[in-house]
Amino acid sequence: MTAEELPVFPFGLPNELEHHQKYEDLRSHCPVPKVRLARGGGEALLVTRHHDARRIFSDPVFSRQAILDPDVPSLLAGSKIPDLLQNVDPPVHTRLRKLVVAAFTTGAVSRLRPRIQAIADELIDEMLAEGAPADFISRFGTPYPARVICMLLGVPREAVDQVVEWMFHILSLDETNEAVTAKAFEDLAAYCAGLITERRRQPEDDLITRLIHARDDQDRLSEDELLRLVWLLLGAGFETTANMIANCLVTFGHFPDQWQLLLERPDLIPGAIDEILRYVPIAHAGFERMATADTELSGVPVPAGSVVLPVLGSINFDSVVCQDPTRFDVTRAHTPHLGFGFGPHRCVGSPLALLELEIGLATLLRRLPGLRIAVPDTELEWKQGVAVRAMVRLPIIW
Repeated sequence: MTAEELPVFPFGLPNELEHHQKYEDLRSHCPVPKVRLARGGGEALLVTRHHDARRIFSDPVFSRQAILDPDVPSLLAGSKIPDLLQNVDPPVHTRLRKLVVAAFTTGAVSRLRPRIQAIADELIDEMLAEGAPADFISRFGTPYPARVICMLLGVPREAVDQVVEWMFHILSLDETNEAVTAKAFEDLAAYCAGLITERRRQPEDDLITRLIHARDDQDRLSEDELLRLVWLLLGAGFETTANMIANCLVTFGHFPDQWQLLLERPDLIPGAIDEILRYVPIAHAGFERMATADTELSGVPVPAGSVVLPVLGSINFDSVVCQDPTRFDVTRAHTPHLGFGFGPHRCVGSPLALLELEIGLATLLRRLPGLRIAVPDTELEWKQGVAVRAMVRLPIIW
């Protein structure tokens, strides 16, 4: 098969049933298929089985930093930015992560609960005042996590919409808009640099101020590292959570009995988040890695220099680790999902994301118990040419 004949990834899967069937067939018969990437047209190997994904997340033979090479194919333009936390390997990654992880411990994040709850309630108040129908994406899904991460970093509310717009362009897979993507990178970086300068002049009780002063055995973030870390936290700190909440509602629309169960048993909500993270893919794939030596996955040769992509919509549905995986069950016992990744690069902000999801879902259940999607699946409009699994809008009534 020539490169032009390879299937293009991300796949354009028309519905959820075919989505699951496609990946089940791959896991069973072709677990490491070769594809052509939508962005750049380079070749990559998809990783569809759970145990293979765990390995590429944790085995140092699969390098994240090697993707920085301009000649290596990648799905996202952001994978080529040096000094970003998710783009470097140990020991650099270990040092950077150690300097920032204290801000995202479960204890540190739990102290934010009252402020996060206030943001959720304020957005529901605004939505109720306007009345149904409402676009969930613009009224709650996006502004909720965006306001939370901006609050944490000390970003003024009036800048939230601009940050959201920058991130939309940064996550684009559309090569015809490369200039727009580059400008969004540039503008967001300049904005973050301004925030850092302001916090040096006038420190506040926020994460940017704490990162400026972060130390470990006299080690300190360099200026470039600090800038890129603030950029990363600001940009990536809301996008995945925003899409997860909206996709979660679509899933509950397919399984209304599970919504009703949570209405009757709100004590199930914290555990239900685990099933949501397993069932709802937040992106088409996890971050690319490159094999730095000849190896294999599920018996399939992976030559040195190969780019591999873990497919989130497949690895969390592997029946080897999850019985009856296409069943969405909020009472399911914990399964070892990889929604936040695994190993050294596991999402550093996962405690914050978990708390946001828990508060967001609990607030929607409590204040909008009759919430339902106002249009059939066939009328849902999904964003095209972006790496995340995101909708343009989601009309709801209650």
